[in-house]
Amino acid sequence: MKTIRQQLTRRLLLSVGLLLVVAGAAVYFSTRAALTAQFDAALAAKAQALTTLTETKGDRIEIEFSDEHMRGFDVGGHDFFELWQEDGKPVERSPSLRDERLPRRPNLAAEPVFWNFALPDGKPGRAIGFKFTPQGAEDDSPEPAAPGALLEVASARGDLDRTLAVLRLVLAGGGLLSLAATAMLVPRVLRRELLPLQRLADETARIDANSLSARFPAEDLPGELAPIASRLNELLARLEDSFERERQFSSDVAHEFRTPVAELRSLAELTIKLPDTRTINTDYEVLAIARHLESILTQLLALARGERASLPVSRER
Repeated sequence: MKTIRQQLTRRLLLSVGLLLVVAGAAVYFSTRAALTAQFDAALAAKAQALTTLTETKGDRIEIEFSDEHMRGFDVGGHDFFELWQEDGKPVERSPSLRDERLPRRPNLAAEPVFWNFALPDGKPGRAIGFKFTPQGAEDDSPEPAAPGALLEVASARGDLDRTLAVLRLVLAGGGLLSLAATAMLVPRVLRRELLPLQRLADETARIDANSLSARFPAEDLPGELAPIASRLNELLARLEDSFERERQFSSDVAHEFRTPVAELRSLAELTIKLPDTRTINTDYEVLAIARHLESILTQLLALARGERASLPVSRER
């Protein structure tokens, strides 16, 4: 049989577990969004720095790239870039790419686009790509304007992924520890807080027909249990009164039957011992006693029918 404490314990643990999952997911996804936004901002800053180094010379696009100022793009670095003309002709790529190339994303526009992909060395990375107009492309020189440029800048996201992995581990471990602590504390708290209810149940279980005079102390109970105890006390008082009336009724019925039965016994014993003493009056006395007993039984039967609401009603003026 399931108890209230068991049901409350199970439901509280489920509720706390659900809240921990929701809170952990909210913290993780909000932190991941913040870290990704910070990572993208760094990518955008690097890309913007490269655009300031890009200029047009006639119909050509050149970039004045210096490893001294942007060491992340050097050989062995974790930053990569590649620059193309708008028609797809390669212009420049970072030394960190060596003999590899970045996969050019199609349909790049002036609005920067971010995406995840695998770097040439197989590690996870994140890139930014956009189309821009290099400096000097809109001057007043008679030379034809150079085409626009396409730029992709990528960085290894290993540190970001490791940070997110540590965050997932911390949230999962913290959630499990919190749930374990809740599982240890909730039953103890419920056992202590539900102790008045348990006492009321134990006192109710001990009541029987011989202890109807017992009463529940409603003053020391919580507000939720005090009305229950008061109603139980009223019920016990009515039961005690009913049992007392039943005992009194049984005593009265026994008394009513004892006298005529004693008379019948006396007449029978006298007739057996002294048969010559039997007269016509003896038979009349037996008949009168029998009628008296019959009237008592008729009244008892009428009472029983009245309690069952099956007593016929006879109307008279």
